[in-house]
Amino acid sequence: MGRAPEVRVAAREVSVAEAALVVAVWAAAEAILSRLVPRPGSAAAALIWTGAIRLAETGGLVLWWRARRFAPAPLGLTGRQARQGLRIGLWVAVGFGAVVFGTELLARLLAGRGWLAAVTGPARPLDETLWLVAVGAVVAPAFEELLFRGVVYRAVRVRWGVTVGVTASTALFGLAHLATAPIPWTQMVGGAVFCLVYEASGSLWAPYTVHALGNGCLFLLPLVLG
Repeated sequence: MGRAPEVRVAAREVSVAEAALVVAVWAAAEAILSRLVPRPGSAAAALIWTGAIRLAETGGLVLWWRARRFAPAPLGLTGRQARQGLRIGLWVAVGFGAVVFGTELLARLLAGRGWLAAVTGPARPLDETLWLVAVGAVVAPAFEELLFRGVVYRAVRVRWGVTVGVTASTALFGLAHLATAPIPWTQMVGGAVFCLVYEASGSLWAPYTVHALGNGCLFLLPLVLG
């Protein structure tokens, strides 16, 4: 007898209900951890702890995605989509940086002082800054792009279109950063930009690149401006 043909299970998209469940589980886990696990005393130790949590959450998202056999193509993490995503992400990051530093220079020339220092805050100790870059510009953006763009935005976009997808993903992204400011305008603007960059490229590498480079600049600039 011949060998039985291999049965392939078709990949599928994440539904809005599944995306909502993932967000709810993540929010509940964050709330429980914040209550049960004491935050480390030093800033560097707190950043290391946060980085470990984000790594675990990223791994959990990847395992869930694979176990549920969702379509890998929308993430665009390999092959031609990945290369295109990295290229678009770099160009957007360079263009955005040029606009930011151009307005900073113009403000200094016309008003005698810039505005970036008010956004970035005071300089931190070097060891804390390095951990902040490692966690906030490398690890955390990976988890946030997978969750808010790869899962939430993609699910809502497939169901209701780009405008609703951008709105929903950006609103949730802003809510996740309420601890940083009463109204996290920077994160909300960034969240909308990340969605549009993902939409244009078809790869999570594009918003991740913009996200990571933007955060890295925000964390390193106080060393220069201060």
